[in-house]
Amino acid sequence: DEEEERERERQREKVRERESGGVMAKKYFKAIDRCTKSFFDLMHFADWKFVREKNGVSILQHQMNEPDVICVRGTTTIRAGADFIKNVILDFNMSPKWDLLLQEIRLLEVVDGHTQVAHMLYKLDYCVLSEARDFCVLMHWFRRHEDGSLVIVAQSIDHPL
Repeated sequence: DEEEERERERQREKVRERESGGVMAKKYFKAIDRCTKSFFDLMHFADWKFVREKNGVSILQHQMNEPDVICVRGTTTIRAGADFIKNVILDFNMSPKWDLLLQEIRLLEVVDGHTQVAHMLYKLDYCVLSEARDFCVLMHWFRRHEDGSLVIVAQSIDHPL
């Protein structure tokens, strides 16, 4: 909605004020904008269908307009504060403890206090593909002004390193 869009723009403007304005930073902010918009668009779909519950996680799916694209979403309750959870997700030393498929993660770049780029390598043993996969991931977090909720978005990107 319009209020969410204004809040995202305020957050982006704050980040831009701290940035030097380099080419990569501009590319990152465009990717963050697209990813954040997609996230909020997906969250507002009314027709998420319940699939099942497993280990306390409710699994839902949404059929996109493209016939072979299905979005999947999991929801659960974690008995911890949002800031604690954010810190665990963004602490790369903790990542192998909650992402059992992760073989290695390393920080490539810190863009600002809310944005970073990481290289992630996933184990072949558990991968459904025939070879291990690696990703460069742009991660950004922000707090929504209207309700104080914390949002973390991430998107695969090309990175020069």
